Amino acid sequence: MGFLPILGLLLSHHGVAAPVAMEDVVRKFSADWEMLEHRYPEPYSVQGFAEHHKLLSIELGTLDKLQFDKFDEESKVDWILLNNTVKRWNDQLALKQTQFEETAPLLPFANDILAMDEALRSGLSPDPKAEAARVQAIATSAKNANSHIESGATKGTQVVGRRALRILGALRSRLKRWFDQTDGYDPEFSFWVREPFQEADKALADLAESVRGKVVGIKAGDNETLIGDPIGPEALEKELRYSMIPYSSDEVLAIANREFAWCETEMKKASQELGFGDDWKKALLETEKDAVSPGQSRQTIRALEEEAIRFVTDRHLVTIPALGEQTWQTIMISPSMQKVYPFFFENEGDINVAYPAESMPEEQKISSLASNNIHFQRATVFHELYPGHALQEYYMARDRTYRTIFSTPFWMEGWAVNWEMEMYDLGFMKAPKDRIGSLFWRMHRCARIIFSINFHLGKMSPDQCVQFLMDKVGFTHDAAAGEVRRSISGDYEPLYQAAYMLGALQFRSLRHELIDSGKMTPMQFHDSVMQGNIMPIEMVRARLENQPLSKDWKTSWRF
Repeated sequence: MGFLPILGLLLSHHGVAAPVAMEDVVRKFSADWEMLEHRYPEPYSVQGFAEHHKLLSIELGTLDKLQFDKFDEESKVDWILLNNTVKRWNDQLALKQTQFEETAPLLPFANDILAMDEALRSGLSPDPKAEAARVQAIATSAKNANSHIESGATKGTQVVGRRALRILGALRSRLKRWFDQTDGYDPEFSFWVREPFQEADKALADLAESVRGKVVGIKAGDNETLIGDPIGPEALEKELRYSMIPYSSDEVLAIANREFAWCETEMKKASQELGFGDDWKKALLETEKDAVSPGQSRQTIRALEEEAIRFVTDRHLVTIPALGEQTWQTIMISPSMQKVYPFFFENEGDINVAYPAESMPEEQKISSLASNNIHFQRATVFHELYPGHALQEYYMARDRTYRTIFSTPFWMEGWAVNWEMEMYDLGFMKAPKDRIGSLFWRMHRCARIIFSINFHLGKMSPDQCVQFLMDKVGFTHDAAAGEVRRSISGDYEPLYQAAYMLGALQFRSLRHELIDSGKMTPMQFHDSVMQGNIMPIEMVRARLENQPLSKDWKTSWRF
């Protein structure tokens, strides 16, 4: 278990037990979890699930035995955050286990492949004849599963089929890894196992085609069909609690609709200034015509970011590090990637820019230009760079770095959207088209809550989500499809899309409590948030307001 004893206690040179800093407890658990993830990569086997549950159970026992009342305030925050994280991961693990088990009728051989892979990882030497028989059994099982699907004897929902397809790809890779690690190094193994392996690999590939076509209902190479994996009402409510959002799904939807109504009112004002009356969608279409000239996308992004940095620094709103300001660069998003990321995004301190490429179909080029017009960019370049995500990543790599395990999109995305709102309030977007660009994004954040929550509740299909974005926010079809595809693919946590607006509203409420009241200056507030590193925003509030914390603390902040 490493050099730290399990109960997190260190003996002083006098032999008296003293509580270890929670920072050390968090670091140790993070390292243990990382090692376990390396040993048991997803998809987890029966043993992998058991070992993950075991580590989480041990950590809960460790936390329970620590002397919470003797901790300083930062350590109390860390205890609550780690306790929350461990319980959340335990519930998420149980959901993954259930979802994995639901694919068993389509993948009856899954645990056999995983067990063979884990035996190899444990350093066990394979018995060539025995392994050949096991691989042959996997080939036979895959062929039987394929036959049952083709005949209609085995059926599955489209959602479970898509999940099985993803797991099947990982299983095929794991079996190939298992084979490649011994083939050619042990002649007897190669003699007995090579032919059964080739048969099994083909059977798995054939099964994938049947699952894709018969169960999921898409053809090979079809990257356009939208299929997600909703987690359901119960899991969604749990995620809200673990994210420290003390609202029900219905209340969250009500918040989104309220904010959307405000945006529509503001949109009509800007539309009237442009001569379109209350028809803000016509004003939006006019705004989208102001596209960046060919070859000028990088220069435009840089000029817009420099303008935003001057705006916040001149007003002493936040500290922008000179090194970070100097080192970011622009990177072009490939045409294929733009199907998933139709707008620019930040990654590792750089900004990835969406712009039409020669190889794109004409319709996709037009969509890319409209979706990345100058006014949309001006409203969000600073969201991605400074004082948004790039600033967050700068501090996350330097201050209380152990807290990155408490990652949450409510802090990450909420901070960046909060700056969009603050810049709007301070007059950064004075011209009508610039205000429309900003309001488009704010509507977008509201719509993200509505379609993503309804999707996970099972109330909206992927296609309905796309149509909703087109009808309510004015998205092009390609941009809407890319947004939904990214949101429901399983690569993002279920509340990620809702976190943009909800996190921003949390930060705005906290700003009101601390800045508007005169307790902190804007720079003190913003710098203090960054120096605490990432965490649910209700814990940011507890830190900055020095709130009394107890071991049985529960989320309650109705922001």
